[in-house]
Amino acid sequence: MNISRPKDGECSPFYLRYLELPPHDELLTALEHNRLSMVRLFESIPPAIEVFRYDTGKWSIKEVLMHITDFERYLSFKAFVSLRDDNTTILYHPQRDRYLFNAGTEHRTLADLVPEFNTVRAATISMFQSAPPSHLSKLTNHADTAHACSARAYGFCMVGHAIHHMQIIESRYLGTKVKTDTLFN
Repeated sequence: MNISRPKDGECSPFYLRYLELPPHDELLTALEHNRLSMVRLFESIPPAIEVFRYDTGKWSIKEVLMHITDFERYLSFKAFVSLRDDNTTILYHPQRDRYLFNAGTEHRTLADLVPEFNTVRAATISMFQSAPPSHLSKLTNHADTAHACSARAYGFCMVGHAIHHMQIIESRYLGTKVKTDTLFN
């Protein structure tokens, strides 16, 4: 199955910044390439710096990964609701700091968090692989935005959101600047 990029109007303006980041135009390819890039990046980080914060009040590296994983869970559920043509389920934007605070990340390691991300991403890929093609671009309204979004738009947002945070990890935590397209090689 080929799941193309969403068309204009298939996504809330809030998510547009994430839609622009994935270099691949096919969703399943983008999800898998990004999964591999995420694993490669986070497995390369030495345990000694996984609690590093680049400034006061900023998340640690392992908290960033937990946030990416939790946000993917959230967007996956929104995509699931859209794929099932459910306009009655009310979804609100998650309180990210509350979710992170209650995740117990301080007692976990990247070696523990990377497999969890892999599991969540595998479930996301499976959901999109089995989705009826006619439902991928169907717009569904949710309470957290004033705009309807499609399931495929949420899928591309998951990849873009992960890339956004990978770029922050590279530039602010690891001190290197990486172009988006090199994150997929």
